[in-house]
Amino acid sequence: MRMPTKTDNKILWLVKRILFNIRNNDLVYKRLLNRRYSYKNLIRSRVQSSVELQVLRDLETEGISIKSLHDIVPNFDFFQLESWINANEVNLKQKSKKKFLQSYYGSESADKPLDFDNPFVNFYLSEEILRIVVQYLGYVPQLYEVYVEKTLPVGEAEPTHSQNWHRDPEEKRTLKVFLYMSDVSVNSGPFTYLKGSAPTVKGRYSRVFKQKLPLGSYPAEEEVLKIAQSEDLVVATGKKGTVIFCDTAGLHKGGHAKSEHRIMSTAFFPSKYWSEPRLFQVDLAEKSNRKLNPLAQAVLD
Repeated sequence: MRMPTKTDNKILWLVKRILFNIRNNDLVYKRLLNRRYSYKNLIRSRVQSSVELQVLRDLETEGISIKSLHDIVPNFDFFQLESWINANEVNLKQKSKKKFLQSYYGSESADKPLDFDNPFVNFYLSEEILRIVVQYLGYVPQLYEVYVEKTLPVGEAEPTHSQNWHRDPEEKRTLKVFLYMSDVSVNSGPFTYLKGSAPTVKGRYSRVFKQKLPLGSYPAEEEVLKIAQSEDLVVATGKKGTVIFCDTAGLHKGGHAKSEHRIMSTAFFPSKYWSEPRLFQVDLAEKSNRKLNPLAQAVLD
């Protein structure tokens, strides 16, 4: 379904909002629309460690969980990721809309093949990551995009775009996984989240500044801080190798770096019924040559 624009008339807006609200009903979304992708049909999707279980509990109660990469995927070679960043420093490209961002890698074209040699792609397709993703969502999603970006410091410039508070659009349960590839301080634009604001966690903020489905929500900073208790604000500073699981239908912002840069990778896992086509192609011959775990196969199918 095409996303609405400002030029759409009021009746079309109303129809689309009704359809998206029906679609996001838990009964419709999990048990009807995504029934064939139910995690219950995939035995290997069940969380298998105490750390995975803790992440799942955090997501269900607060909408966010922060762990170390080695706690989540103990056998993953972090040096591979660091080496890839160093090798691709010369390939940084300026983002067109967000001037504060430079891109190392992004699956930003529906015609671009997914790079199975990219260690970040392999990290997000690891069984440990996908078990948490599938269990939290309640169905097997698609991998929609993977990107690795450097956030540039902007001094005292006003925040713009995703640097402001917002809820992501379209789905009431929306999972992204972030990986810090540099140490992140308060001066390098840490990811910031309001615990208990995800629409499906039944937290104290789950119904404030609600999404305007199929769009998100973009409240002003002063309006968020007026209602937010300080203990509920998560300012995710951390060392490189920090992994953040987050329901981004909850209120969040990030990337407003003032004096230090931030390097971060992101993967987005929406439903296979997401309205837009995923931002890469899968080379079937290449996929069949790779020894992908069953969940990775299911996510890419």
